[in-house]
Amino acid sequence: LELLEKAIENAEILKVTEKKLVLFVSEKAIEVTWTAIRPSQILALARMCELATAQDRLSLGIYCLKSGLLAEAQQEFTQGLGTELEESAKQYLASLG
Repeated sequence: LELLEKAIENAEILKVTEKKLVLFVSEKAIEVTWTAIRPSQILALARMCELATAQDRLSLGIYCLKSGLLAEAQQEFTQGLGTELEESAKQYLASLG
């Protein structure tokens, strides 16, 4: 897991809340706030959850956009085309240029 300040090797996620992750590393539990995790790692964690709904994908696209992950944002917004959130997805895609 890549944090803003360092990387944590061989971490197992024990618990997830709105504000933090609890990880099991080297035989002990440690807490890591979401704000300490690199945006690209948050994106990777979210994608491992197999996002199923158009709302999930649009939300992740907005996160990517706000985090400066523009190519990833475009990919997520493109997933919204052909869904009930197509108009919103198109607006966000247009904002990317």
